[in-house]
Amino acid sequence: MKPTFKYIHDTYFKRLCFMANRYVHDEKEGEDIVSQLMMRLWERWKDFQEEEKIKAFLYISLRNACLNFIVTKNRENNKRLPLLEDSTESIEANIIHAEVLNELHLCIEKLPPQCQKVCKAWMNCKKGEAKRAAQELGLSINTFWSQLQKARALMQMHMKLPYNENYTNSYYKKHYRK
Repeated sequence: MKPTFKYIHDTYFKRLCFMANRYVHDEKEGEDIVSQLMMRLWERWKDFQEEEKIKAFLYISLRNACLNFIVTKNRENNKRLPLLEDSTESIEANIIHAEVLNELHLCIEKLPPQCQKVCKAWMNCKKGEAKRAAQELGLSINTFWSQLQKARALMQMHMKLPYNENYTNSYYKKHYRK
């Protein structure tokens, strides 16, 4: 059964933006490339019947559009931006990475509000900056870690992964307890 265009757009837009950003190293340009790609898909919508074929079209077209962008930028700036890696494994790894990140973000959106805030702060902070992230949220470091453990447990239940409290506690002690 053929999915709706809205479903495809909602499902793949963020994933494609993530991949485009990894290729062109510019969030705004990546989003522009994906928007143009969605317009091309809309123009050719009648040519597709199955989601798998649409997905293949999107990922292959994205890679080609990013490569064209990089080549054009290189010509305009007389400098070399890194070209895309050609290996199929690299492309597949990027697709898998985008899919996993999308699942993670969907899972985070289902968490209670406080857990969501802590999770997003944790994802955006660098190693050793948890205390700063907790302060920015107006939380003690202990509350921050409690909310993070709660979020992790809820996400693992949702994703049906085994929860290992010993791992969480040992990681916390190793990296953040002195």
